[in-house]
Amino acid sequence: MLDGFRSETYGIGPQIAYSGEFDGRPIYASLRAYNEFETKNRTEGVGAFFTLSIPF
Repeated sequence: MLDGFRSETYGIGPQIAYSGEFDGRPIYASLRAYNEFETKNRTEGVGAFFTLSIPF
């Protein structure tokens, strides 16, 4: 069997979230970032993500 390309990393960082209403609709927003460390077989850096959820 093929072993494939395997990578591994750990990350830690803050997250801030908001849950409420906008124009009478429920809304959820989240911003998170993490710093990667102990990385093997990939680049090391900082990841940041923004999530916004609004139902139709």
